[in-house]
Amino acid sequence: MINIILGLLVAYSIWMNPMGDGAQMAYIGAAMNLTALVSNGFQMPVFAPGLTEKKIQERDPFHIHKLGNENSKFKILCDWLNFGYAVFSPGDLLMLFGAFYNITGFQLVKNGQNITLKYEYRF
Repeated sequence: MINIILGLLVAYSIWMNPMGDGAQMAYIGAAMNLTALVSNGFQMPVFAPGLTEKKIQERDPFHIHKLGNENSKFKILCDWLNFGYAVFSPGDLLMLFGAFYNITGFQLVKNGQNITLKYEYRF
């Protein structure tokens, strides 16, 4: 369910600002995910301790994910970043960060040694 909500958020951000900096990050993240999917037979391998194929199938109604193994290709692009409630890929995080940036206009700016949050409202 969380994947569907996050996917809709990314799609909305790209629809609102398709050429923005955040959209470009989302495009790169989507390309990373597509690379992992295509190279693994259109299924995303998941690497998480204690995870079984049965648990994956229970939580994935579309059967896109599978348990990762030593034969999985592009493991660095697969789902391996475990946040407890969900396992994400680097491409997922890049798409989410891009969507957040694209919708809100927030960005981190380094001024000397300080990093501040800057808001820029644009249309």
